[in-house]
Amino acid sequence: MTVLFSDGFESGDFSAWTSTSGTPSVQSIIKHSGIYAALFSGSTDKYCQKTISEGDCYLRAYVYFDSLPSASHYVSFFDTYDSIDDSLEVGVTIYNDSGTVKWGIRHAPYGTPPENLASTGPTAQIWYCVELSVHRTDNTHVSYQLWVNGVSVISSSYVTSSSTHKVNSIYILGADKSESISNYVDAVVVADRRIYCEKPLFHILRGRGGDKRLGTTYHQPYTRPPHY
Repeated sequence: MTVLFSDGFESGDFSAWTSTSGTPSVQSIIKHSGIYAALFSGSTDKYCQKTISEGDCYLRAYVYFDSLPSASHYVSFFDTYDSIDDSLEVGVTIYNDSGTVKWGIRHAPYGTPPENLASTGPTAQIWYCVELSVHRTDNTHVSYQLWVNGVSVISSSYVTSSSTHKVNSIYILGADKSESISNYVDAVVVADRRIYCEKPLFHILRGRGGDKRLGTTYHQPYTRPPHY
């Protein structure tokens, strides 16, 4: 696996990114690991964008929503853009489908609801490991897969009128929000192969009363061991 980009926002800012818009912030109150995580708050679009080497890609990050969208509303939090005309290739959302919030995928022709919905979705105020893969199978077909906490929830493809376009830009964002919802993002990794979730490392205190688990930290990226 070759890591194309990674950022846990431990610099306290977006200096590792190519650009930002809408004043996203870095904060230290709610984070998955380390000291900081990115925050995309309010009802207006905010994002940080990174230009990467052109090609197929895997994008993994940890996401947390302080609340969830109401019926027929959605929040986009990952986007991948192509290398030719800077248009959306595949994006990841959460969408409220008649009262049930689900993970979703957006792609051309960009309808509402999203073009592909999972049967499951997030709960507010919990961190999720979300990973997206985007591949060009030929000049007119794009395949994608979405994993949540290591489990595949969406896998499909679509036909595009744009030929030979490949991903060269990724966006971490809080967008398409008509409601004031804050989403937090941490431990972003972009690579050319499957990244997987971070492996937890437990701190153990050994004593007469038995072992006690003190807490959890993480190392990244975690790749699947050879015996799997």
